[in-house]
Amino acid sequence: MSIALLPDVADVLAGDDASTAVLARVAAGDERALAMLYDRYASRCHALAQQLVRQPADADEVIEAAFWQAWRTAAQFDPRRGSVASWLLTITRSRALDLLRTRAREQARTISLDGDDQLDERISAVQDWQGELGPEHAERRALV
Repeated sequence: MSIALLPDVADVLAGDDASTAVLARVAAGDERALAMLYDRYASRCHALAQQLVRQPADADEVIEAAFWQAWRTAAQFDPRRGSVASWLLTITRSRALDLLRTRAREQARTISLDGDDQLDERISAVQDWQGELGPEHAERRALV
């Protein structure tokens, strides 16, 4: 039974060697090699991105950023540290987490700005109240 598994393992290893060779061509600036890499791994990377960011448009953005990073950093790939697939999936995961962090900061900023509106309303209310006080309360107004 274990003998039947050997061809599958060989196919996997041969595929990984082929992907490493394609990635070496990407590192040399071969755009067609990048297209081959994209065709081979984009669906897996997209599935991971979709799982992390939940929105199809965001997943598309993550994939674009991931493959641009792969294009720029292909020369840094070290096959001793892992497969091309794991390298690309790690890049995809990193870009997805970056996008989620950016969205969280944007949302926090929006909430903060909404809070500023409430603060402005409170300040305005205090100023209105101060204006209603007579001259005998001028010293107290100065303290506020």
